[in-house]
Amino acid sequence: MHDIFEKLARWKTALGLAPASDEVAREQFRTISQQAPIFYGIVIVNSLFMAIATVDQAGMLLSLAFPALAIPVMIYRLVKWRRRSAGHSDKWEIDAIRRALRVNVILANVLPFLVAVWALSVMAVLPPSHAPYIPLFAILSMIACAYCLLSHPAAAYSIMISGSSYITIGMFMAGDPMLVAMAGNIVLLVIVVVYMVSRQYHQVNRIIASRSRIVKQRAHANELAHQDQLTGLPNRRALVEKLHALRDEASNHTAAIIMIDMNGFKPVNDTYGHAAGDKLLATIGRRLKETASREDLVARLGGDEFAILIGNPKDIDQTYRKAEAILKAIAQPIMLDEHELRLGAALGIAVKSEIPDDPLILLQHADIALYDAKARSSSAISVFEGRMAARVQRRTMIEQALSDRGQMKGIELHYQPIFGLRSNRLTGFEALARWDHPELGSILPSDFVEAAERNGLATRLTIHLFRQAVIAAKEWDEDITLSFNLSGSGLGTSGLDRLIPEILEQESFNPNRLAVEVTETALLGDPAAAQSVLSKLQDIGVRIVLDDFGAGYASIGYLREMHFDGIKLDGSLIRDIATRAKSRDLLTGVLHLCQAVGASVTAEMVENEEQLDLLRALPITHVQGYLLGHPVTASETRKTDAGQFEPRAKLIKAR
Repeated sequence: MHDIFEKLARWKTALGLAPASDEVAREQFRTISQQAPIFYGIVIVNSLFMAIATVDQAGMLLSLAFPALAIPVMIYRLVKWRRRSAGHSDKWEIDAIRRALRVNVILANVLPFLVAVWALSVMAVLPPSHAPYIPLFAILSMIACAYCLLSHPAAAYSIMISGSSYITIGMFMAGDPMLVAMAGNIVLLVIVVVYMVSRQYHQVNRIIASRSRIVKQRAHANELAHQDQLTGLPNRRALVEKLHALRDEASNHTAAIIMIDMNGFKPVNDTYGHAAGDKLLATIGRRLKETASREDLVARLGGDEFAILIGNPKDIDQTYRKAEAILKAIAQPIMLDEHELRLGAALGIAVKSEIPDDPLILLQHADIALYDAKARSSSAISVFEGRMAARVQRRTMIEQALSDRGQMKGIELHYQPIFGLRSNRLTGFEALARWDHPELGSILPSDFVEAAERNGLATRLTIHLFRQAVIAAKEWDEDITLSFNLSGSGLGTSGLDRLIPEILEQESFNPNRLAVEVTETALLGDPAAAQSVLSKLQDIGVRIVLDDFGAGYASIGYLREMHFDGIKLDGSLIRDIATRAKSRDLLTGVLHLCQAVGASVTAEMVENEEQLDLLRALPITHVQGYLLGHPVTASETRKTDAGQFEPRAKLIKAR
């Protein structure tokens, strides 16, 4: 029994009698809306022709009975279908469409019945020679109408089977051999038409299914094009399109963008692997989504950069408070397996009371504000203001100039003298980079060094300057040392442990005359790798000096973990020792730490005689500063050959 029901179900589906899907029902409705004029036009024209042809023999009352009653109804239905077709039937609710299709099936049964009754009535009063034309007219009309309803098999079958049944029964009952033969032929014709309708409907179903797949694939492709696959958040494209949509809604639409750039993501990615990095980004994405409002659009722009679009913010204060909440959410610890990680972020905010004609300007301004925040601190919030654009433009020009090897050669070194505090003599020079650009003017070292690090040019710049410094130092006395700064990030991945020894060998420069100064910044990225590089340099005789000691928060940890040949005190420890007792006490405490690790100590930024007097009483071995000597060019350092380089050293001897 179960097999029988399954076969019946398959037959119903094959014949188009099973309930149609929503897509198929909509297609049936759309097709019938377009073909209804043909359907009703065929019946109206044929019924009028038949009435005119038979009016003389059948009488006006019988001949015109069907046209008089049915044509007004058909014209009404025709107008109704035309209105449906012109009224965007694709917007109709599916329930309304199914009701219209059910009504169509009912009419497909009623109309053939009326035509058959009228045709048989007329045929009964016509002479035998004219009678066969009547069923022929009726069947041809029904076949034409059935083909107009190919997309709706239930209606097409109703017209063919219902109408032909009455006519063929009447023809068989007439007993005329000609009419009986025609009746048998009509039965065969109906079977063929039903088969053809089922085949055509099957083809329509295939087309609709194929179109439905294409629509779904396009929707999926569109979703992929607008969604970040890792976090599930909208991507940059979706954000830009939303900006354009807001602009199109109203020109005075207020909007704000918070752009977010993670700090510390790359070390996590490098240390724990890309899977851990992906998990980290997904976690940050969820936190941003939870912190933002429902109306906000949270997007991942790429890498570790996110953005939040706020439509109609109340004011700049509300946006800033939301940015603070985001910063706080990001700072919460994240567990990766057994490791607890903490990240920071820089945030840039742009708010516009009216979205510009080019909405991308809002995105650009948020990016500029982010750039400013990253330059100020590892976890900072900046709000866009006009002056930022000029600063960013200058930074961009510096980066472009650095990428040109010819322009990079314009960066030169000046050399600040270092004196032995006990020996009262010149002991070395510290190489300091200076760049006077023909178009940009004087560029601060901090600006072009940071630009080089951002663009991956730090190693190229370092090698260019180091070779220049070594060539200059070759002209000095053998007991004069060269101090060279490696203050940039990425020390562990720069290959300097190989490049520096190569240059020393190429220039025949004694490694014992070289002191490499490193800051905490150079060690923070990957302390283990940095320590490996510095240890290799120490192995060939290069002295390693911790620069700016006392300026950061982690220097004591580095003193414990790494071996330094020397320590250079940050200038902030020296600045106020002549005027503030607390500063002198702090300096004394720091020097005790330096003594504990057995490293020589250099004090920089010595600018007055009172400072120098106080330093002479402390365990400090070397001093430098404007009181003792300003930075000079390479040619001026050659005066050491004659022992004449003591422009301010006499101040030491005189005390």
